[in-house]
Amino acid sequence: MSIEFSHTTGLLLLAIPALLLMAAAIKPRQGAVYARAYRQRIQWASFTAFGLALLATISFLLTGQQNLVLGAGILPAGLGLLAISVQVNGLTLVLASLVSFVLSVIARYSVQYLDGDPQQARFFRLLAVTGGFFLLVVISVLVCIDCFLFMPIDHARSWPHKKNLFSAGLPTSFCSRPPS
Repeated sequence: MSIEFSHTTGLLLLAIPALLLMAAAIKPRQGAVYARAYRQRIQWASFTAFGLALLATISFLLTGQQNLVLGAGILPAGLGLLAISVQVNGLTLVLASLVSFVLSVIARYSVQYLDGDPQQARFFRLLAVTGGFFLLVVISVLVCIDCFLFMPIDHARSWPHKKNLFSAGLPTSFCSRPPS
């Protein structure tokens, strides 16, 4: 699989949650020295994530838009196509930049606020895990065409519980396909 220059933005976006999740993967040891080292690692990761988000935005502005498809396949029983990709558009870049900036601010503020707290390493670990998974949701696209949300009429009759699940309290535009 060759990676083109236009996939740079998608790879940078994919690196942001990976960096935060890798920083949080190592469980911190007990003690004040280990807690300081752990919070510095999470702080560094959050600042680097913000830098990567800005770099991805610059790359997007210079190279344009192209999603990075990680995998695709056909669902059984004719349910549709399943494609997992990194979404590259303006909204994704704004959200990734905003979330990583907020993570950096929280990490920086919490250093002085939690100094000396025995649970500070746990807080920074959970901050990185939460931010990493939220950014993963922001950048990833799990497309399931004709599967659940935009069901054709014939599938809606065969799965009445899904139709009721999505139609309770939602506007009709969310429950049916847009007109073609």
